[in-house]
Amino acid sequence: MRSLIIAFVGAVVFSSQALAADAAKNFEGFAVQIGTGYQSLKTKTSNILINNGVSGVTASDNTLNEVPAVLGAGYTFALTDQYLLGVDVEYDVLKSKAGQTNLFFNNALLVNAGSKTKSKNRMSVLLSPGYAVNDTTAIFATVGYFKLSTSCTNDDGTACADGSAKGYSLGGKVRFLVNKNVYLFAGASYIKANDKDVRLADGTTFKNKTDGYITEFGVGYKF
Repeated sequence: MRSLIIAFVGAVVFSSQALAADAAKNFEGFAVQIGTGYQSLKTKTSNILINNGVSGVTASDNTLNEVPAVLGAGYTFALTDQYLLGVDVEYDVLKSKAGQTNLFFNNALLVNAGSKTKSKNRMSVLLSPGYAVNDTTAIFATVGYFKLSTSCTNDDGTACADGSAKGYSLGGKVRFLVNKNVYLFAGASYIKANDKDVRLADGTTFKNKTDGYITEFGVGYKF
């Protein structure tokens, strides 16, 4: 009986080690996914000089909120028994809600001098080192590059010049295998655009700083 128990315990230990050894392989391969969640980006405008030098103008923060629809594709490599590396591309097919910017001169609101802005076409390239916790769960850190474009309308009805932003993101995500092909995922990331010095045709200059966060969850299919 003792030898039978030892053999049984040994078989269980060997089996769990085998599962651990194969865990990363369960996540390896090409995958496509779709997700949603919540995105919030805030732009702060400073150092405003109007008409080549008139100071005293300030701007309210512009917040762009969105429930995104993100399409993704990528490949995950099993580097060792449990360590992973993913390379992914994501594209958000929706526009954000319009964010309002108001202008003030010596703290007095300038009527019809503000603008409404929307973000769109966010595309991200992500590098995701990961760890297979077990044969159905893996966690990843994410670091990435993103770019997006903006559309703008002045409060007086005229069109602003379209713009763009690019920068980096840092975050994490978790992936749960439902079966060998289908998985669920969830994640969150901080997003920071490069600071941008802007000069308009009329000589107005200002600086934009944009950052925010994105949370996502969804479903994917691994081939």
